Amino acid sequence: MRSSILGWIVICCMGVASLCPAESPEDNAPTGALRITGKFVRSITLESVGTEEVNTDGTLEVPTGSHQIRKITLENGWTAYPYQLVDIKAGQTTDVKLGGPLKQKITANRQGGYLNLDHSVEGVCGKQYRNGDNPPAFTIYKGDTKVHSGKFAYG
Repeated sequence: MRSSILGWIVICCMGVASLCPAESPEDNAPTGALRITGKFVRSITLESVGTEEVNTDGTLEVPTGSHQIRKITLENGWTAYPYQLVDIKAGQTTDVKLGGPLKQKITANRQGGYLNLDHSVEGVCGKQYRNGDNPPAFTIYKGDTKVHSGKFAYG
């Protein structure tokens, strides 16, 4: 009797069970390298593979074929959702421009007695990043007097 348990094969013979490493079909599948050319990338989520840690040189091995990049997470917790399609070829390296450094953009527009502030944080490819645990804050002064402060909301 055989059954696969998390990459291991359990073989039962006359009441004695032994564990042997299983060889999944993906183990022999051709792969290529995906290289993130931006900085500070910790992990990437591919729709067909799941979330993978990125090596310190910005690369990771990926099965060949087309993959959609769903999410990228930087070392400081900032994330982006690029929904970018990449095609990985066997034995080749595919470069993707994602990650940092991040650049802040703030615009202010006056509408009557109101001041509308918009804030965005963009990576090297122009994709917007966000940090839901620690949204950016602002303070408005008129001269030396604090007029208003708050946090930017996403969306």
